[in-house]
Amino acid sequence: MHKLTELQPKALSKPGRHADGGGLYLRISQTGSKSWAFIHEAKSTDGKRRRHEIGLGSYPAIGLADARKFAVSMRETVASGGSPLVEKQRETEPTFAECVDLYIAAKSSEWSNA
Repeated sequence: MHKLTELQPKALSKPGRHADGGGLYLRISQTGSKSWAFIHEAKSTDGKRRRHEIGLGSYPAIGLADARKFAVSMRETVASGGSPLVEKQRETEPTFAECVDLYIAAKSSEWSNA
C-alpha cells in the first residue's frame, strides 16, 4: 500500500498503469494525460470473476490523497459485498424526488400563483 509518494504522480511520464496499492492506479495515456483508476475483481451474473476498472478523476484535479480516500471507500464497499460501480452511479444519478425539487426550484419564479 501507498507505493507512490506525493511527488511521483507529477514526475511520472511513462505510459501505462502505475500501482499505489490496494487497487489504486495512476493511468498515464500515450498523450501524457494522467488519471486515477480503481481496479477490483468481482463475480458477474454468470458466476465468473471479472475485472472492473472505475475511473476516479484526472490528475492533478484529484490529488494522491483524495484518490486514496476514494480507494478506501471502494475497498470497503467491495469487502461488504457491494459494487463500487453501482455505488458511484447511484451517487451521480438524482432520484425522481430530487429531480422534482430541482424542477420546482428552477420554474417557480415563472409561476404567477401558488
